[in-house]
Amino acid sequence: RLLAARERRVRPLKDDKILTSWNGLMIAALAQAARALGKTSLLGAAKRGEAFIRETLWEGEILYHRFRDGDIAVEGFLEDFAFLVWGFLELYETSLESDYLEWAIQLHQNMTARFWDGEGGGFFFTRMGQLPVNQRWKEIHDGALPSANSVALSNLIRLGQITGEPGYHEAAQKMIEGFAARISSFPMGYTHFLNGLSQALGPSREIVIVGGRENKLLSQAAEKIQRAYHPFDTWGFYDPTDTEDPVRRLCPFLTSYPVPAGDFEIYICEHGTCRSPVSDLESLGRVFEGR
Repeated sequence: RLLAARERRVRPLKDDKILTSWNGLMIAALAQAARALGKTSLLGAAKRGEAFIRETLWEGEILYHRFRDGDIAVEGFLEDFAFLVWGFLELYETSLESDYLEWAIQLHQNMTARFWDGEGGGFFFTRMGQLPVNQRWKEIHDGALPSANSVALSNLIRLGQITGEPGYHEAAQKMIEGFAARISSFPMGYTHFLNGLSQALGPSREIVIVGGRENKLLSQAAEKIQRAYHPFDTWGFYDPTDTEDPVRRLCPFLTSYPVPAGDFEIYICEHGTCRSPVSDLESLGRVFEGR
């Protein structure tokens, strides 16, 4: 009876727009959950979200902010780029498909060209010309959502660790120095930025997996690594037999790792120094599960 009575009234408006920024966060969450829980359905959902954004809201060099009822509008802001890069990095580390890494790097470079403050460090929320110059600002406070600059800092650190390109670390250092005074005055207001700072200061590890992509033992090894919770680890994957893989261009240092004699070899590195490679599941379990 209540429902019947309610149906006689005008329905409230429904917010059914699709935002690029929020979908970036959702893609990251789904990819992380797929990695932690080993559920391919979650990875599939993340991939479908990525495909929709790339096919619908990316035109040429322009990323759009929102989609509704077949219409795209509003040129993307910093948060659209930063959150989406985060999502694609998580997708890469879950799937180990280098197309997602290439897309994350392309988006990050586009974001830097539009929003980076070369003098003071950090990123403006809008690009030059999107608003009057005197209205540009840098969002840094972490509230219900992390700030775009906080996510951008984490992205820079991870991109530097994955690709070995020092420019990412230099930009991250400039951000940390630029925002240090503001953050030290009230640390609780910048919790996600502090996550990035923790990763920059370490300890963190770079995990390099070398082997054939179709190898079942390698897949089991990758899953064993991913199910262990080590939030500051980053992953790189190199298949010596795939000469067309863009990772050869994106992360050229990976090609220096020897071709494994067996099924796979996994290198665990800290600050560019690697231990002896692990090449069996039992040893891998001892390293990543504390056994």
